[in-house]
Amino acid sequence: MRRAVLDAALHELALHGPAGTSLERVAEAAGVTKPMVHYYFGSKDGLCRAVCVEAFAALDAAVLSVASPAGDASEGLWELVRAQLTLGLDALRVVCRCLQGAPTAFMSAADLYAVRRRRREALGRVLAGADVASAAEDALALLLDGALAALVATLTEGESRDAVLARARDAVSLLGRGLARERR
Repeated sequence: MRRAVLDAALHELALHGPAGTSLERVAEAAGVTKPMVHYYFGSKDGLCRAVCVEAFAALDAAVLSVASPAGDASEGLWELVRAQLTLGLDALRVVCRCLQGAPTAFMSAADLYAVRRRRREALGRVLAGADVASAAEDALALLLDGALAALVATLTEGESRDAVLARARDAVSLLGRGLARERR
Protein backbone atom coordinates (compact mmCIF):
# COMPACT_ATOMS: atom_id res chain seq x y z
CA MET A 1 0.00 0.00 0.00
CA ARG A 2 2.83 2.40 0.84
CA ARG A 3 4.24 1.97 -2.69
CA ALA A 4 0.85 2.72 -4.24
CA VAL A 5 0.56 5.90 -2.16
CA LEU A 6 4.07 7.02 -3.17
CA ASP A 7 3.35 6.38 -6.86
CA ALA A 8 0.05 8.27 -6.69
CA ALA A 9 1.69 11.13 -4.79
CA LEU A 10 4.53 11.34 -7.31
CA HIS A 11 2.01 11.82 -10.11
CA GLU A 12 -0.04 14.31 -8.09
CA LEU A 13 3.02 16.33 -7.07
CA ALA A 14 4.33 16.32 -10.65
CA LEU A 15 1.06 17.66 -12.00
CA HIS A 16 0.03 20.10 -9.29
CA GLY A 17 3.15 20.98 -7.28
CA PRO A 18 3.24 20.96 -3.50
CA ALA A 19 0.52 23.57 -2.97
CA GLY A 20 -1.94 21.90 -5.32
CA THR A 21 -1.32 18.35 -4.18
CA SER A 22 -4.45 16.86 -2.62
CA LEU A 23 -4.24 14.02 -0.11
CA GLU A 24 -7.78 13.06 -1.10
CA ARG A 25 -6.76 12.61 -4.76
CA VAL A 26 -3.61 10.73 -3.71
CA ALA A 27 -5.62 8.38 -1.49
CA GLU A 28 -8.24 7.81 -4.18
CA ALA A 29 -5.62 7.10 -6.87
CA ALA A 30 -3.78 4.71 -4.52
CA GLY A 31 -6.98 2.94 -3.54
CA VAL A 32 -6.60 3.74 0.16
CA THR A 33 -8.23 6.05 2.65
CA LYS A 34 -6.88 9.46 3.60
CA PRO A 35 -6.22 8.26 7.18
CA MET A 36 -4.04 5.50 5.69
CA VAL A 37 -1.94 8.16 3.92
CA HIS A 38 -1.53 9.93 7.27
CA TYR A 39 -0.62 6.61 8.90
CA TYR A 40 2.28 6.05 6.50
CA PHE A 41 3.53 9.63 6.12
CA GLY A 42 2.15 11.68 9.00
CA SER A 43 1.21 14.72 6.94
CA LYS A 44 1.14 16.18 3.45
CA ASP A 45 4.66 17.54 4.02
CA GLY A 46 5.82 14.09 5.13
CA LEU A 47 4.36 12.55 1.99
CA CYS A 48 5.89 15.21 -0.27
CA ARG A 49 9.26 14.79 1.43
CA ALA A 50 9.14 11.00 0.89
CA VAL A 51 8.32 11.51 -2.79
CA CYS A 52 11.16 14.02 -3.22
CA VAL A 53 13.66 11.82 -1.38
CA GLU A 54 12.76 8.92 -3.64
CA ALA A 55 12.91 11.03 -6.84
CA PHE A 56 16.31 12.42 -5.89
CA ALA A 57 17.60 8.97 -4.95
CA ALA A 58 16.70 7.85 -8.48
CA LEU A 59 18.39 10.95 -9.90
CA ASP A 60 21.50 10.30 -7.81
CA ALA A 61 21.65 6.70 -9.01
CA ALA A 62 21.37 7.84 -12.63
CA VAL A 63 23.99 10.56 -12.24
CA LEU A 64 26.41 8.34 -10.31
CA SER A 65 26.15 5.69 -13.02
CA VAL A 66 27.92 8.02 -15.46
CA ALA A 67 31.60 7.22 -15.61
CA SER A 68 34.35 9.60 -16.61
CA PRO A 69 34.61 9.68 -20.39
CA ALA A 70 37.67 8.40 -22.15
CA GLY A 71 38.22 11.71 -23.89
CA ASP A 72 35.57 14.01 -25.28
CA ALA A 73 33.91 16.26 -22.68
CA SER A 74 30.77 16.57 -24.84
CA GLU A 75 30.34 12.79 -24.73
CA GLY A 76 30.51 12.87 -20.93
CA LEU A 77 28.03 15.75 -20.76
CA TRP A 78 25.67 13.88 -23.05
CA GLU A 79 25.86 10.77 -20.87
CA LEU A 80 25.04 12.91 -17.84
CA VAL A 81 21.98 14.44 -19.52
CA ARG A 82 20.87 11.10 -20.95
CA ALA A 83 21.18 9.40 -17.57
CA GLN A 84 18.91 12.00 -15.99
CA LEU A 85 16.36 11.59 -18.76
CA THR A 86 16.03 7.88 -17.94
CA LEU A 87 13.88 8.86 -14.97
CA GLY A 88 10.15 8.78 -15.55
CA LEU A 89 8.47 12.02 -16.57
CA ASP A 90 6.72 12.45 -13.21
CA ALA A 91 10.01 12.01 -11.32
CA LEU A 92 11.71 14.50 -13.67
CA ARG A 93 8.93 17.03 -13.10
CA VAL A 94 9.28 16.70 -9.32
CA VAL A 95 13.07 16.98 -9.51
CA CYS A 96 12.85 20.09 -11.70
CA ARG A 97 10.27 21.72 -9.43
CA CYS A 98 12.58 21.15 -6.46
CA LEU A 99 15.78 22.24 -8.21
CA GLN A 100 14.18 25.46 -9.44
CA GLY A 101 12.41 26.27 -6.22
CA ALA A 102 13.36 27.54 -2.82
CA PRO A 103 13.66 25.26 0.19
CA THR A 104 10.30 24.08 1.52
CA ALA A 105 8.97 22.21 4.50
CA PHE A 106 9.80 18.93 2.75
CA MET A 107 12.97 19.94 0.87
CA SER A 108 15.29 21.82 3.18
CA ALA A 109 18.16 24.05 2.13
CA ALA A 110 20.52 21.29 3.31
CA ASP A 111 18.69 18.72 1.14
CA LEU A 112 18.88 20.97 -1.92
CA TYR A 113 22.54 21.76 -1.26
CA ALA A 114 23.37 18.05 -0.98
CA VAL A 115 21.59 17.26 -4.24
CA ARG A 116 23.32 20.10 -6.07
CA ARG A 117 26.69 19.08 -4.60
CA ARG A 118 26.29 15.48 -5.81
CA ARG A 119 25.30 16.67 -9.28
CA ARG A 120 28.26 19.07 -9.29
CA GLU A 121 30.59 16.21 -8.30
CA ALA A 122 29.23 14.08 -11.15
CA LEU A 123 29.81 16.96 -13.54
CA GLY A 124 33.37 17.30 -12.20
CA ARG A 125 33.97 13.59 -12.90
CA VAL A 126 32.57 13.92 -16.40
CA LEU A 127 34.77 16.93 -17.12
CA ALA A 128 37.89 15.47 -15.46
CA GLY A 129 40.84 16.04 -17.72
CA ALA A 130 38.89 18.48 -19.89
CA ASP A 131 40.86 21.44 -18.49
CA VAL A 132 37.75 23.41 -17.64
CA ALA A 133 37.97 26.14 -15.00
CA SER A 134 35.99 25.66 -11.79
CA ALA A 135 33.82 28.69 -12.58
CA ALA A 136 33.00 27.17 -15.96
CA GLU A 137 32.00 23.92 -14.24
CA ASP A 138 29.69 25.89 -11.94
CA ALA A 139 28.12 27.60 -14.93
CA LEU A 140 27.71 24.24 -16.68
CA ALA A 141 26.00 22.79 -13.61
CA LEU A 142 23.45 25.62 -13.67
CA LEU A 143 23.07 25.29 -17.42
CA LEU A 144 22.39 21.55 -17.11
CA ASP A 145 19.71 22.20 -14.46
CA GLY A 146 18.04 24.69 -16.81
CA ALA A 147 18.40 22.35 -19.77
CA LEU A 148 16.81 19.52 -17.82
CA ALA A 149 13.87 21.76 -16.89
CA ALA A 150 13.47 22.86 -20.53
CA LEU A 151 13.55 19.26 -21.74
CA VAL A 152 10.94 18.23 -19.20
CA ALA A 153 8.73 21.16 -20.22
CA THR A 154 9.05 20.11 -23.86
CA LEU A 155 8.13 16.52 -23.02
CA THR A 156 5.16 17.83 -21.06
CA GLU A 157 3.95 19.72 -24.12
CA GLY A 158 3.78 16.50 -26.10
CA GLU A 159 6.92 16.43 -28.25
CA SER A 160 8.18 12.89 -28.67
CA ARG A 161 10.88 11.69 -26.30
CA ASP A 162 13.12 10.74 -29.26
CA ALA A 163 12.87 14.26 -30.73
CA VAL A 164 13.70 15.80 -27.36
CA LEU A 165 16.68 13.47 -26.92
CA ALA A 166 17.93 14.35 -30.41
CA ARG A 167 17.72 18.07 -29.64
CA ALA A 168 19.41 17.54 -26.28
CA ARG A 169 22.20 15.58 -27.98
CA ASP A 170 22.73 18.40 -30.47
CA ALA A 171 22.82 21.02 -27.71
CA VAL A 172 25.32 19.05 -25.64
CA SER A 173 27.45 18.50 -28.74
CA LEU A 174 27.55 22.26 -29.35
CA LEU A 175 28.46 22.82 -25.71
CA GLY A 176 31.24 20.26 -25.95
CA ARG A 177 32.66 21.90 -29.08
CA GLY A 178 32.63 25.22 -27.20
CA LEU A 179 34.58 23.64 -24.36
CA ALA A 180 37.08 22.20 -26.82
CA ARG A 181 37.59 25.65 -28.36
CA GLU A 182 38.18 27.18 -24.91
CA ARG A 183 40.98 24.68 -24.23
CA ARG A 184 42.90 25.70 -27.35
